[in-house]
Amino acid sequence: MKLFFSKLVLLGLLLLLLLNFIVAPLLIEVSDRVDFFSWSYIYARVLNAKKKHSFSKIVLGDSVGAQLYQPKKYPYSFCTNGSVLLAGNFVLLQNYLKNNPAPDTLIFVCNPRVFATDFFGKMVFNSFCKPFNTGAHQAYFTPELKELLKTNYKYRLSQYPFYKVLGCIDDPVPPAVSDSTRTFISDINLSYLKKIDTLVRQKHMYCRFVSPSVNAAYAIPQAEMEHMKQDIDQAGCAYLFSNYWSSVQYLDAACFGDYLHYTHDYLQQNLKTEQNRLENYY
Repeated sequence: MKLFFSKLVLLGLLLLLLLNFIVAPLLIEVSDRVDFFSWSYIYARVLNAKKKHSFSKIVLGDSVGAQLYQPKKYPYSFCTNGSVLLAGNFVLLQNYLKNNPAPDTLIFVCNPRVFATDFFGKMVFNSFCKPFNTGAHQAYFTPELKELLKTNYKYRLSQYPFYKVLGCIDDPVPPAVSDSTRTFISDINLSYLKKIDTLVRQKHMYCRFVSPSVNAAYAIPQAEMEHMKQDIDQAGCAYLFSNYWSSVQYLDAACFGDYLHYTHDYLQQNLKTEQNRLENYY
């Protein structure tokens, strides 16, 4: 019986090694062509950012940005979702710049609500930790982010390929208190906004943040917008948002399928209108 269990354990270890070092990396490498596992579209953006391109403009942003600039239709779009955080967008940008000349123009399309997302926010584990927590990317992590990745065994396991492809593993239970000291733009987003600012200046890129239309049923109180603006201004990043606040416009709730995303019918009829509206603000 002991021999049987010993062989069973050995077989399990061999299968785990096979999954971690061969199968999982292979699934990740083809995620830009085949949707094998949950959130694979984010891995596809990571892969695409590492490829050779010659874009004069690139677009980063949240899932509404991805609705407006679908990466399969607009290859210069690397939009993911708000739970990737600005940390994930910074890594995508670094990957792009490591393999390509700096674009002339860099646009971030972000709903105002996504800036408040902190490290323990819903979906951050599957959207940011698993796709972005790799050895190569850790060079772009702040000491604070590295510490946050040690707070739970799931975060620590997220760096291993076998764990990345296990599907939509539930987010770790967040602590009772947010890791962020701010309500309107989280600490992690503000810290990476500063890093984006530094990189943009170094590479002499024209960069602006713009907002897609916002669901009027979930209007953001003006006081909250003012607080967020103050945090961004105090961080020295006001120029990146020079037209952002005026780009925040509200649409009737009937145009949205949820609190954030447009309906398919609305986009079919108004995609170009929404794109033109954003382009007027950058």
